[in-house]
Amino acid sequence: MKTKIFSLTVMLAASMAMFAEGGIPGQFSINENGKKVIFSQGNLQYNPAENIWRFAEKQYDMIGADNANISPTYNGYIDLFGWGTGNNPTLASEDAADYATFTDWGFHPISNGTKTANKWRTLSKLEWEYLIDDRANADKLRALATVNGVHGCILLPDAWILPQGLSFAAAATTWAGNVYTEAQWQQMEQAGAVFLPAMGSRWGTKFRPVAADGSSNYWSNTKDNENSAWSVSITDGYSIVTYCNDIQNGVGVRLVTEDLTQDVEKVQSDKVQCTKVVRDGQVLLFRGEKTFTVTGTEIK
Repeated sequence: MKTKIFSLTVMLAASMAMFAEGGIPGQFSINENGKKVIFSQGNLQYNPAENIWRFAEKQYDMIGADNANISPTYNGYIDLFGWGTGNNPTLASEDAADYATFTDWGFHPISNGTKTANKWRTLSKLEWEYLIDDRANADKLRALATVNGVHGCILLPDAWILPQGLSFAAAATTWAGNVYTEAQWQQMEQAGAVFLPAMGSRWGTKFRPVAADGSSNYWSNTKDNENSAWSVSITDGYSIVTYCNDIQNGVGVRLVTEDLTQDVEKVQSDKVQCTKVVRDGQVLLFRGEKTFTVTGTEIK
């Protein structure tokens, strides 16, 4: 085990505290003006009975068939939402008219995402398209993959450096194109990689696994017409594209934040001694009596 002790400075801020709590450290360009975001550490999840919003602990975590339990009194988590249901997350109506307006889920305080209202948001159709297709080297920064046995899509940050000893097949269009163990994925994530698991979907109270329709979707905030809105679609054999989806379809939500510099001033002023430890392939940071991952998430 290697240990290094140093004072917290701007250099350390770049490795730990430059990112909002609950975020992955990689920065992604979303328009030609250079605006960048970071992604949340996992998909959005909601417990109706407790009224608790949270991000999944790991990027490949999914609720799955339990989404069929969706109701205002369900004391468990769901992660498949109709379009724009930030103000009514348990809406399971099959009538498109009930989804007429968009309310962003990110206006809620997220329990493991700084607990601050309006900290996170949903990307627009154009922002998704720029990230997927138009930013510099876009075709080299996305691919389908299997992470810890879970199928999905990898998105790499603008300034990507592949961890030593690992490989990445850019633009792979099958689940088998890139395969990572849990330990290997930890290294990819620490370098800023984002993983969107193929979650399936929900229609009314019926859960539909990926195999049922061959694709998995994540919402944008952009409506197409009175019956549909734009999402991104992950499909084995094709990769990731924007796709028009029925607004009453329950699909995944992955939020982003433009807060790339949270706590930097606090870190600079604290000048607290920090211990950086590489343990089982994972970088941990010990600051006082607290332990953090390099993304800034405290380990209890």
